[in-house]
This record gives sequence, structure tokens and C-alpha cells, in this order.
Amino acid sequence: MGSADSGQFGYITPSSAAERLLHSSPIPVAVAPRGFRAQGGNFARVTVAYTGSEQSDVLLGAAAVLSRRLGAPMRLASFAVQPAPPVTARFRTESADVVAEWKANIQATARRVLDGDSAPKQPGDDGPNVVIGQGNDWETALNDVDWQDGDLLVIGSSESGPVARVFLGSRAAKIVRHAPVPVLVVPRGTAQQLSQGDNEARS
Repeated sequence: MGSADSGQFGYITPSSAAERLLHSSPIPVAVAPRGFRAQGGNFARVTVAYTGSEQSDVLLGAAAVLSRRLGAPMRLASFAVQPAPPVTARFRTESADVVAEWKANIQATARRVLDGDSAPKQPGDDGPNVVIGQGNDWETALNDVDWQDGDLLVIGSSESGPVARVFLGSRAAKIVRHAPVPVLVVPRGTAQQLSQGDNEARS
């Protein structure tokens, strides 16, 4: 679906029809920013919003299937939104250390989900590519991540919503509204089916 005509150019503003689908659809819903034009008809990269939770593990498995089907590389993105602290050299150093540890934990968790606990780690294999968007608000955090033409952002529906339908929580809704690239919202039930089907096929 496209964005409402009244929305900001380059960003997603769901129309009333899109809002209904983003809270009730039994299948994944894709929404494009206003003014979006497909380049060659294919996506060049799949970015999955990943937190390391059990639900995002299922979404990661589904995104991996989608990435392989599209023939596009996959990366993981997480977002840190917090009020601006005093700008000091000490804080910048501590913040960089925290983000580095966060990124390493996400990579390790994602690698276990994608490859299994028993998969041997190869030298130089740090796991999937991970980016952390930081900012004082959601717009800044989303823009802190490098986006390119051909990117697709995949997010999951809320844990509090029905399993078989899309239901956006407040965090996911903010990501959708501030994403500068098309977003695919996947219901938990669909993500589970994709992940389980892929695991069965590979086994």
C-alpha cells in the first residue's frame, strides 16, 4: 500500500485503509513512503528490526527466508531512543562501549537462531551485520541508520495482539511512521509458519 497524499514526502503516513490493515490483516502488509518508486522491481537488501526477544527470533527466521527468496543480503537493526544527556567526552565513551556490547549480543543471539547452537563458528565470523540507530526521538534514530535505494524494512506485529493478524504496538507504529524505506509488517502466525517451514525443509 502507498502512503496518504497528505503525508510527508519520503516517509510513511498510513491512509485510513492502511491503518485498518495494519491492525487487522491476516497476512503481511507492505507500506511504501510517499513518493516511493521501485528501482528495477527488486529489493537489494532486507533489514529486520531485531531486539533479541523470543518473538523477534521468529521474525528473524521469517526474514531470513524472505532474504533468500529475494536473493538479497540481510542485516539486523535495533533502535535506541532516549532523551539527550549532557554532552561529555565520558558519556560518549561509555555510550560507544554500551552500543558495542549491545551489537555483539545481538549478533551472537541472531547467529544461534539462524545457525543453531551446535554450528561451529568460523574464524572472522562475527554473525549477521547489525546496525544500531540512536537518537533523542524515533525520527533521529531511524535516520541514524544508513538506508539505500532498494532497502526493505521488516518488522513484526505486537506481542499483545492476536497471533494470526497484524497488530502494531506503539514502538512498531513509530518505526513505520519514521521509516524512509518500504516496510513489511508480518503477523506472528505468518512468521512462525515461514520459519518452521524453512527449518523443516533444511532438516
